[in-house]
Amino acid sequence: MSATLYIVVFFMCVISMLVAYFQFSLSSAESDAQKRLAEVQTKADERLKEAKTSLEGEKIKQEAEIEARKIKEESARKTAQEALTAREAKIKAAEAAVQKKLKAATDSVKAANALKTQRQRLNAMRIKRKKKPTPRWQRQLKVVKM
Repeated sequence: MSATLYIVVFFMCVISMLVAYFQFSLSSAESDAQKRLAEVQTKADERLKEAKTSLEGEKIKQEAEIEARKIKEESARKTAQEALTAREAKIKAAEAAVQKKLKAATDSVKAANALKTQRQRLNAMRIKRKKKPTPRWQRQLKVVKM
């Protein structure tokens, strides 16, 4: 029972570490995107100061907006990809836990079937001999019936 508890705690630690890693990487990706957006904005402001006509100014603003949109889309794509990776890690951990429980259930069913077979063999042997069981037989039957 305590081994199961340790295994559950271990899986919880692994999952929490994965979640923390992905949250850290998401925040770092967002901060990188914010830095890039600030750089694009400062470059656009510098180019606007150098622009001679309003047409050039509008063109520079549009280019800056397009660049900002690309950066935001890239950041959103990275965030979605990392969230998907985190979900996959959680699913794999859950699958491992289910496989472990399934194996334990299979083992218990095999043990129950072995006990049932042993009991049937002892009953068949007792009937075949058509004797009253000796105390040794009775002890064996009691062990199997439990």
